[in-house]
Amino acid sequence: MNVYKYKAKLIFSNIKTRLILILTLVICLAIALVGTVMYSLARHSLLEEIKVPHQQMVTFVRDDVDRKMNDIMTTSIYAVLDPLTIDFLRYDNHKSMDTILGVVSMLDTLTQNSSIIDSIYIYDEKNRHVVGSSPFGFNSSIETFGDKGWLSQLSLAEQDANNVTFAKRMKDQGEMISFIKRIYEDNKISGYLIINLKSSKLFSQIIPEGSTNNEAVRIIQDSKGETLFSIGENKKEQVNPNKYFITRLTSTSTQWNYVYAVPQKQIFGKLYWIRTMTFVVSAVTMLIGMLIIFQVNRITFRPIERLIKTVRSHRNEALEVDFTQLESYVGRLLTQLTFLHGSNKELKAKFIQDMVYGRLRRKEFDRKWRLLYSEWRPDLPVYAVIVSVDAYYNWLNGYKQDDQLLLKFAVGNIFEEILGESFRVQFEDLTQDRSALIVQPLSSDMDLQMLYDKLSNGIEIAEKLLKISLSVGVAESLYPTSGDLSSRYKQAEVLLLDRLYMGYKKLHVPEQALPYSEAQGPGSKNETMHEIVQGIKEGKTEYTNNILEKIRMEWETSNAKPLHVYRWYSNVIKEMITKFRDPEDEQFQEIMDSLDSLQTLTFSDLHQMTLDEATYLAEEVKKRKPTKHENYFRKMVEYIQEHYPENIGVSHVAEAGSISQSQANVLFKQETGTSIYDYITQVRIEKAEELLKNTNLKVIEISEKVGYASENSFIRNFKKIKGITPGKFKE
Repeated sequence: MNVYKYKAKLIFSNIKTRLILILTLVICLAIALVGTVMYSLARHSLLEEIKVPHQQMVTFVRDDVDRKMNDIMTTSIYAVLDPLTIDFLRYDNHKSMDTILGVVSMLDTLTQNSSIIDSIYIYDEKNRHVVGSSPFGFNSSIETFGDKGWLSQLSLAEQDANNVTFAKRMKDQGEMISFIKRIYEDNKISGYLIINLKSSKLFSQIIPEGSTNNEAVRIIQDSKGETLFSIGENKKEQVNPNKYFITRLTSTSTQWNYVYAVPQKQIFGKLYWIRTMTFVVSAVTMLIGMLIIFQVNRITFRPIERLIKTVRSHRNEALEVDFTQLESYVGRLLTQLTFLHGSNKELKAKFIQDMVYGRLRRKEFDRKWRLLYSEWRPDLPVYAVIVSVDAYYNWLNGYKQDDQLLLKFAVGNIFEEILGESFRVQFEDLTQDRSALIVQPLSSDMDLQMLYDKLSNGIEIAEKLLKISLSVGVAESLYPTSGDLSSRYKQAEVLLLDRLYMGYKKLHVPEQALPYSEAQGPGSKNETMHEIVQGIKEGKTEYTNNILEKIRMEWETSNAKPLHVYRWYSNVIKEMITKFRDPEDEQFQEIMDSLDSLQTLTFSDLHQMTLDEATYLAEEVKKRKPTKHENYFRKMVEYIQEHYPENIGVSHVAEAGSISQSQANVLFKQETGTSIYDYITQVRIEKAEELLKNTNLKVIEISEKVGYASENSFIRNFKKIKGITPGKFKE
């Protein structure tokens, strides 16, 4: 023992040995500490990224069940309020075959009208009679009724503060939800309505078709926390927040809780492995450092080089490591950790988005391509494909947001299914009308025409099954290791601009790209736009339409680039609505929003949209433009308002309007319902009323100021109109 102590003391007395030990400890702690921090950050980031799709899935299930339960509630109200139900419970008609058959028929109808309802019973608590939909029918005693599983739940229904109770039970070796509703008569319970619901139908959306996530736990609980339906481990103690990532929503309609829990080990599988390997590297580093100290302490810093060589077996091929510095290796290892924090599918989606929008530098693109697409062959080309919804703004207004997401998801499934037999493919939904595909043939003998045929087939199937009109742009092939794939997506988007002339539901490929001239088009001149605006301003609908028609022909004959056409029409529409529509108007904002999707329109639809807006605005201006009679009337009213203190009559007013006295009287009668004389009197009395309220003038002074030569005449007219004399009004 003394020998070992002496050897150890001798070894550690060497300053070089102590330096090696310190370096080893620092490196081990650095790897462990940074690995722990990066693991925590990556874990948090991944949870944030998967929260949204999980929330959307649970919301979709909840909304589907709420809609079905609203239908069931409507059915229950119909059944309770049906006269046959009231007769069955209120009167002693149980022996009447007509009443019984009527109730059974009504229940059968309600049952058959819903795929969710298994059966419906009405239970007379006083007489213990029960009648149900076929095949149960009427039983004079509950004891002989074929299904009594719900009977034990009635005591709970009586205690429930709500008028409705839900109970999970078994029937015919299958799960069922019994909807129990109390029926009152004179504020007393006279019976119960029991609607038995098929759990598999009611909760059909809780397992999306094609789902492979068998380890996920899906639970639906009632307001008391009792489980109504579950898939996976449904024991509460097993849905441990420390072991599961839980998404929970509560329905405001039924107060049911919807729980979706995914095992953390399923989400963090790769992350756990990287974390473990980080600590393994740290432990191995420590172990080797100790071995170096005790085995080769005579060599100064050469053990560090040997330490680096031992780490070589843990190196990822995607990292180009300079093994002269261990710190550099650790830094690159942790950068790798940060990138691999999410699932492979989510990382690929983010990668495609960054690539389409040109957010990746060349070096970063190469590194991520090798990591994410290691199974794709480097010796085969890939194709960048853009899928666009035709007339996107019209399509957007035709569906709810949830339906839009489902339809785009279905489009992706269609293309992946069609291309999957012969190509590697990934589909990713982008913003607005566009989605991106990245495609690679499985073998070198794949014909390019096969890709074109399958994409055309996808367009046809989407139209047939989903009623969605799509256009697809395909760029030239590219070997990702030798070119910039972002530029190919830009090429696909440029090819899609041919939709302007070629129409909807077309495949746009480089071999069939349309040739364009460099002409800007005669319609691009500012004076032409000014003529359109001026025509609308003057209410000249036909004049404005003729200008637009002339411009349409000029654009078509000039064969101008689509971008020039889209830009010109966008500027025209924006100019028209900003000058002639109210920014607070709902239509104003809708049209402004539609300008972002003009590039999804054909030339005919684009021109028609502009023509419709110009026609509408010109007609609106024409409606607001005053007529000749309105001008006459306006002049006469202005004359009366200005000269009422003077001794004016019908002749003076008619002269001010430049029309005859008879025409003036007829026009005033049409516009005001009174004669000119009565209108003058009304104006004078209103002015006198203001003077009585706001001044200390005497009545005789006010009568003179409003045009009356006689005080008595003023007082008589004032009382006739206001119902009170001026003197009393002033008091």
